[in-house]
Amino acid sequence: MSKKEFIVGMNIHNCGYPSYPADTLERNLDYCEQMGINLINFNFVPVDDAGIAYIKSVADAVHKRGMKFSLCVDDRTCFEEDIDIIEEKDYKNQKMICENLKGYVDIYEVGPEFDVPAMHTDMGDVYNLTGVKYDGMIPEEYDPVRLAKTAPSVRGRLKAIKETDPQVKTMVAFAWWHTYYVEYLREHGCEWDIMGVDWYSDAEKASSFLDLMEWLKEHFGDMPVLICETNFWGYNYKDKTDEEGDAEQAAWVCEFCEHIFRDTPDNCMGLIYYEMMDEPCFDEQHGGFHGEAHFGFVKCDRNGGNPEPKPSVKALGETVKKIMSELEV
Repeated sequence: MSKKEFIVGMNIHNCGYPSYPADTLERNLDYCEQMGINLINFNFVPVDDAGIAYIKSVADAVHKRGMKFSLCVDDRTCFEEDIDIIEEKDYKNQKMICENLKGYVDIYEVGPEFDVPAMHTDMGDVYNLTGVKYDGMIPEEYDPVRLAKTAPSVRGRLKAIKETDPQVKTMVAFAWWHTYYVEYLREHGCEWDIMGVDWYSDAEKASSFLDLMEWLKEHFGDMPVLICETNFWGYNYKDKTDEEGDAEQAAWVCEFCEHIFRDTPDNCMGLIYYEMMDEPCFDEQHGGFHGEAHFGFVKCDRNGGNPEPKPSVKALGETVKKIMSELEV
């Protein structure tokens, strides 16, 4: 291992999520500083001047802290549209975004986890893994109509970025072993800079990220790889006390961070944790436990108030400080 840089990022949702009011941004960035975070991944799809202004304010706050800013353009409307209009529509939207955000964005993530709705089930990775046991490596596990809509959307956005703000890096991400999705995109004219992977604790338990890195090396060469979503799987909080779940989360996020830093090839850029805050609204909406409510590093009430850092905040901060001191100069 001879890494000279290492990303430890955090996903922070936009103010459309109850746990992330706009006025909590600086507080949340304070927590990120405590953990040694050096990149913020922010999901938002601006469509007007107000949206652009909001992203600029977030990017400014992030850059003032010395962190990089990654914008996840999480727009899945392509799956509901006529395939003939997708590429031009998403190209125009992305071109507007790039023209207005030059100098604000360091990485654009496009087509995030399009692999999941493109598969034969919309029930998500948990069902694909434990139910029908889809690993997403072969075309037969995808719905051909939905899969066909991914390429024009991603291709249109990538084209707009390269034409309008070519210095910015582009990233396309997939979950688990859903590798056919990125092979399909490449076969249909999509070219990007960074391979993003969503890889949670249950994925590491069932497989090995190092095995996936070997597959990516064989099929995509030395393309940089960034784990753009990772954490102790929130659904594992079920049937545990909060204290038990929080302790397991703290242990896992630190162990995995060290593992990625020490054991992966140099083209593995690092990892981004998902997510900053718990989202109690999911428990409320489902009338009881729902795993999506428990991914945060900080407990909070429904509207992001009464924050209570979990043990992961302090533990990860200590781990990141240690590994950053070992980077090659």
